[in-house]
Amino acid sequence: MTRGFQPAAQAAILVALSLAAGILANRLRAHPLPWRQEWSRHVEAASKELGVPTVTLEQARTIAQKMTHLILDARPPADFAAGHIPGAFNVPGDQIGTYLPQVLPLLTPAQPLMTYCSGHTCDDSVKLSKHLQQNGFTNLVLFVGGWTEWSAAKLPVEK
Repeated sequence: MTRGFQPAAQAAILVALSLAAGILANRLRAHPLPWRQEWSRHVEAASKELGVPTVTLEQARTIAQKMTHLILDARPPADFAAGHIPGAFNVPGDQIGTYLPQVLPLLTPAQPLMTYCSGHTCDDSVKLSKHLQQNGFTNLVLFVGGWTEWSAAKLPVEK
């Protein structure tokens, strides 16, 4: 009587076949997924993909000082309460549906808006920008350096 493959060997073969199928499917995609991506560039890449320009620390400082844009902070409420760019409104990336309606009366579709969150590895500002775009807001910029760069530069803080 032949026992065939042991369960562990069967599982290993199944994993290998699944991996091979995944690699093949990725290679056949019109836009293959990268094997690896530096996460610190993820937010910039996502912003570029959305067509939302990014701004530097100096540009963000000018925007805040001259009040040329309404500033939206996509960080969690506790982080916002601990300190934020002066004049910013809190619209957390994971609670947009709850917080955005409170800010909408202040907005017009063509109004300049700047979004930011914690920094280079935080994509909540991208989520917020995408949501705003989907709802007709067209004049967006994203401050990729976010709160990390702002606070490290010892720029004014509002609490």
